[in-house]
Amino acid sequence: MNIKGQGTITERVGKKGSSFQAKVKVDGTFYTGTFPNRKEANVFIQDIQSKIRKGEHVDHTQIKKTHLSQIFTEFLSSHDDIPKLKSQRIEKLILEIGNVPLEKFTSNGFESYLKYKKTQTIPAN
Repeated sequence: MNIKGQGTITERVGKKGSSFQAKVKVDGTFYTGTFPNRKEANVFIQDIQSKIRKGEHVDHTQIKKTHLSQIFTEFLSSHDDIPKLKSQRIEKLILEIGNVPLEKFTSNGFESYLKYKKTQTIPAN
């Protein structure tokens, strides 16, 4: 059975190593993207599926250009029950990494960001 908007991920092995092709079929149209790891391919599929569930227009070229700030902001606006501290942390992420487009957001880049944050001194109140 083919579920509307169901996605698949195929590993591609080439001379430069592995990459992962994510593919979602919606009403006969395939939306595809190639990513350096399976996690990013899953995020792509989840973004497409989320838009399908909401009845929104799906333009995969725009999804890649979406900035993290938009994703975080949409999350905050759709979850009224988030504790204040968690909300403040997400708002801090918006300020610090919100200008990163989804297509440039990688696990290695995020890991570097977290390592940097661990070296920062927490100001006393």
